[in-house]
Amino acid sequence: MKVCLIGTSNSIFKDGYASAFRDDPRVTNFEKYSIGASPSIIIPYFIESIDFSKFDYVVFDTAINDRNYYKHGSILKSQIREFVEWGVHSAHEAGCNTALLVMPSKKGFGKETISGKIYRKIANETGAVLLDGFEYIENYCDVESVHLDACFIDNFHVVKPIARKMGYSLIDKMHLNATVAKVKKHQKFCYYSIDLSCHANKVVTRKTSLAEQRLAVLTGDDSIDIYARSPLDQVVGISFNAAYSQSAIVCSTAPYMIKNLKTKYFSSGKDLLTIVSPVTGEYVCGNSGKISIRLAEAGEVETEVSRFDKIAECMVRSGDVEIGSLIMKAHV
Repeated sequence: MKVCLIGTSNSIFKDGYASAFRDDPRVTNFEKYSIGASPSIIIPYFIESIDFSKFDYVVFDTAINDRNYYKHGSILKSQIREFVEWGVHSAHEAGCNTALLVMPSKKGFGKETISGKIYRKIANETGAVLLDGFEYIENYCDVESVHLDACFIDNFHVVKPIARKMGYSLIDKMHLNATVAKVKKHQKFCYYSIDLSCHANKVVTRKTSLAEQRLAVLTGDDSIDIYARSPLDQVVGISFNAAYSQSAIVCSTAPYMIKNLKTKYFSSGKDLLTIVSPVTGEYVCGNSGKISIRLAEAGEVETEVSRFDKIAECMVRSGDVEIGSLIMKAHV
C-alpha cells in the first residue's frame, strides 16, 4: 500500500502511530503532512500540494483538534463536516481510498464527541475505513488490565507505544478493506491558498529540524494587499507562526475580519510553530476581490477569537505577527 497521512500533533511523534506506517512492510510508500494544534482546516491547506492519485490510501486525523476548537467556538460543526468531507471526496475522485482516525483525549471518554459523530457519519456515507481511538483505548485497558491514565502522556496525546499499536490496527483495517471508495457528485466549491509572503514588504524564513517556511511579517503600519480569484471568494482560514505572533490582524473583507492570533505558544523558544486556524464568520472579498491585511489597532475588538484565548469582549493585543497564507473558498 502507498499511504498518505494528514494529521495533527499525535502524528508528529517519531515513535507514535505514524511510525507503524513508516515501518510496516505492507506500506511500500509513506508520506506525512502534519501540523499540531490545528483542526480540519489543515485538509484544504495541504491538499493543493498532494497528488492523491499516487496513493492507495489517505488517512485523515483531525478529530481531536476539531472537538477542541469546537468547544471554544473556533470552528463550526458545519465546517468540520465540510473540510473532512471535501478531503475524502477529493481523494476518492483521484482513485484513492480513505481512512478516518479518531484520536482520543483523556477527558473525552464516556461521551459522544462532535467530531467523532461527524467522522462516523462520513465513513458510513463514503465507505471510508474508520478507527475510533476511544474504543481502541477502552479495549486495550480491558485486555491489558491497565488504567486509562497509563495510556496518555497528557490529556491530548496517547503514549507512544500504544499509539504505535493503534497505527498497526488501522493498517490491518485498511489492508483488509474491500470496499470501493464512493465518489459523490461534483462539489460546487473548492479551496485554494494565497501565499502572503509573495505580497509582503517584510518577510522572514523560519526553520526547524522538520520544516522550513517563508512568512510575511506585519509590524506597525505595514499592510499586505492581495487579490482573490473572484470577488465572491471567501476567507475561511489563516496559517501563522504561533511562536512569533501575539496580536490580531484585520482583513478588509465584507464585513471586516479581526482575527486574534494569540496562542499559548508565543515566545516558546521555537523558531517555527505553524498553526492553521479556521474563521467561523462569512468574510467575502467583495468589490474588486482585493483584501488589505494589517495589524489591529488598540480598541478594535476581535470578530474571530483564538482557540487559546476566549474572553468576552477581549481587546486585541499589541505586537508583530508572522503569517503564512490565507485559505480561500471559491464556488465553481
